[in-house]
Amino acid sequence: MQLNIEQRKIIRSKPSGHSLIKGVAGSGKTTVSVYRIPFLLNHYCHLNDDAILMLTFNKTLSNYIKYLYEKIEDEDKVEFLDLLGGNEGKVSIETVDRLIFKYFLKYKIKNKLKLEITTDRNLRYQLITPCLLELKKIYPETNILQQKSFFAG
Repeated sequence: MQLNIEQRKIIRSKPSGHSLIKGVAGSGKTTVSVYRIPFLLNHYCHLNDDAILMLTFNKTLSNYIKYLYEKIEDEDKVEFLDLLGGNEGKVSIETVDRLIFKYFLKYKIKNKLKLEITTDRNLRYQLITPCLLELKKIYPETNILQQKSFFAG
């Protein structure tokens, strides 16, 4: 894949914490993100506990990014070789929901809680609605959440 100068600049920039890539549809955000993974692995992830987490908003995009990443690795194996080895398992590409669910499970286990996530819409509505009403009293100027969209899924 041909990368433009601006994309190469972002891919090869020194990391400074978490990154958020913004742009219009088709501007190359996903491409830049995927090409940045091997760059970071080979230049900055040399310790055993170094890792890269890439978050997406939906499973379709997550699967597409995994596919692109594997394709890039296969195409450019020599360029992405880590001289120290051991990059397996250092990259996680997940949805935000999946990450939050993992934290929920860890929290549940750590605190020995028997919590479950309900799929019952009526129960969700009964539990969340009073909370939303209370928050609206505390923050009347803030549009916290539209009930219609929250309970649609």
